[in-house]
This record gives sequence, structure tokens and C-alpha cells, in this order.
Amino acid sequence: MISAETPAPYQTGSIVKFSITVINQGNYIAKNVEVTDYLPDGLELDDAGWTNAGAGKVVKTLTQEIAPGKSVAITLQTKISANFTGNKIRNLAEISKDNSGDYNTTDKDSTPDTNVNNDCFREGHLVTGNGKLAQAQGCSDTTDEDDHDGVDFTVTPKTSETNYDLALTKKIFNPKATYLTGERLSFEITLYNQGNKEAKNIEVTDYLPAGLELDDPTWTNAGGGKITQTVTQTILPNKDYTLILKVKISENFTGTEITNYAEISKDNSGDYNTTDVDSTPDNNSTNDCFRE
Repeated sequence: MISAETPAPYQTGSIVKFSITVINQGNYIAKNVEVTDYLPDGLELDDAGWTNAGAGKVVKTLTQEIAPGKSVAITLQTKISANFTGNKIRNLAEISKDNSGDYNTTDKDSTPDTNVNNDCFREGHLVTGNGKLAQAQGCSDTTDEDDHDGVDFTVTPKTSETNYDLALTKKIFNPKATYLTGERLSFEITLYNQGNKEAKNIEVTDYLPAGLELDDPTWTNAGGGKITQTVTQTILPNKDYTLILKVKISENFTGTEITNYAEISKDNSGDYNTTDVDSTPDNNSTNDCFRE
């Protein structure tokens, strides 16, 4: 039997995991049973535990012994092709080799092979049919070949809506209760990709206030108390990236409190002909609402 473990909906690019169960309905131990899955157009192998046998076939040999009346389930992970344009996929699998020869016999109602076209297949995960009668009696529930099964599922269109959304947080690395003039400290500035598009070449501007001095060669002094760094790494949707800023408290600072702001000053939303859904990147320190 084969069934889809991954719940719907299924879209292009989706991972789909299948469960394939081999049932020993006889009275001999089954071992070294080979299963072949016939990956159709639209499904790609995404499982290192299976071997690509070519022509759309992937195979796996069960090393476990299956005692009479018992079963063994294996999984197969696939991915729906990014360029798939259909809306229905049928995935078929069957036993392609067994160990019936160890007992000088053959399976009583099925013929293991790697021919996807010579089996009677009926929906419903039937395991009681006699496939050896199909040629004479036609394909029906009673002649469904029980070492062969399939599963159908619907592929729904992927939404084309672009959602570009970046966020930024800033915190002191290993914070202390108080600091002294001349002391060095580091900030962690984390960028979050909350949208569904890749973010790259993101420029961050930090506004160094009176009392803080740049102590980090990875940042560029842009003048006017502004320093910048461009994140060249690609940040995938639902991922984040953290950069470090090292500063020094000025020796001649006479105040008691310092507030340091940072923001995204440039993004790549223009690559997708859109803008950030809830923020406007710029290098103006006075036009943003800030809440701790």
C-alpha cells in the first residue's frame, strides 16, 4: 500500500512524503524485498535512502525480515517539480523483487516486476485481489494486483502574490548593568525575512550618538554620525541573519545614558517591483516610531 503522509495542500516546490507498506500475507518469512516507485512527471526524488534506477524508477530494498502476518512501512520523500503545470499527480509503487525463490515457489496472486503498465490497479489500497486473474477476467477489485498500489493527489496553483517584508532588532551582546567610559561593547543586529521573497544586498545604517565611537572595521563611516554595512548574504524567507557592531564609549563622555538606533536603509524589494509591506527603508533617524 502507498499513501501520502504529507498533508495537503500540494503546490509546486512542495515536499511530499509517502508511506509504502509491504504486508506478508503468506506463511514464509519475506526478506530482501525490493520496492520500485514509478515517479511520474511532476515528482522528483528527494530521498537519499532510495536509488534512482533511471526512466522515472526509484528503488529500495527492505533489509528487514517480514514475518508471516506482519508488515514493514518505509517512507519515500519527493518534491513537486517547480515547473510542473498540471493539477493531478498519480504515484504508483510495487514490489519488484521478492524471495519466493528461496522456497521454490512464486507469489500466489502477484508477479513482481518493474513494468508500470502490466498491473491491474484499482483505487482504495486493496490488498486482497488476485492480479494473476486480471488478464482473463479483466481489471476489477477482485483482480487488483495486491503487490502494486498508487495514490492520487491534486496540485493547487501557487499564489503569485509577492510579500516582501523585512524586520530588524538590535541588542547588546552580553549586556551589563553599567558601563565605564573607554569601555568597548558589541551589538547584535538581526535581520528577519518575514516575506516570501529572497532578501539580499541589504544595507543597515546605525546612528552613532554622542558618546559612542566606531570600533569595527567591517562598518563604513558615512558621515553625520552614520555608519553602514551591506549584508551580501542571501536571507531566505523565514530565515534571519545577525551582524555584529563593535563600538567604544568615548573617554570624554559625561552623560549617564546612551540610546543607539539602527535601521534598514536599503533593501532589494525593487527586484520584485514592490516595496516592504510595513516599513520604509531610509537613513533618517527621526522619522521612525521606536518602542523598546
